[in-house]
Amino acid sequence: MNKIKTAIENIFKVKVKKVNTSIVKGKLKAFRGSLGKRSDYKKAFVTLEEGQTIAFELGGCRKRYNVGLARTIHLGKKKPNALIDTAKAVEEGMQAVIDTMSSGVKAGDVHKAWQKVLDYYRLEKKSRIGYSIGVGYPPDWGEHTISFRAEEQTVIPKNAVVHIILGMWMDGWGMELSETLHVRKNDCIR
Repeated sequence: MNKIKTAIENIFKVKVKKVNTSIVKGKLKAFRGSLGKRSDYKKAFVTLEEGQTIAFELGGCRKRYNVGLARTIHLGKKKPNALIDTAKAVEEGMQAVIDTMSSGVKAGDVHKAWQKVLDYYRLEKKSRIGYSIGVGYPPDWGEHTISFRAEEQTVIPKNAVVHIILGMWMDGWGMELSETLHVRKNDCIR
């Protein structure tokens, strides 16, 4: 179990409190008229230490249409004030992005709406805040047609699907919130 703990801590950059494992017996399955058994496998139940802030990035795909989603959780009862303040800024920034986004708007103007909120909270994020998404082009899902950066002049077309990912990475922790948005004529929807 020490190997599992070390692997989890190294891969995910978290502190593990304990690891419990169990052997899951493989199910019996019929395949082309023959009865067989799937292999047994080991399942690990990992308990993390309190006081950690963890960002999850998730993705889904249906018929080659992709969607991304990121959320942040804090383990423990007392959230750090810096996390609370940053989360408030990021949530307000996401609302500003959603309120600005519609067809005919420049990607740079959407970024400026986000930046205005960051300026108010005296925060800084120099990287882009999103990109077009949708029908994936292997090996990644970004379509490379719209990039939400400060000086981006690309006009957002009607029915574009974009992934806005507002991540703030501080010294030793981060806060992330994202939405996949469908751009319409006068607005956008989640």
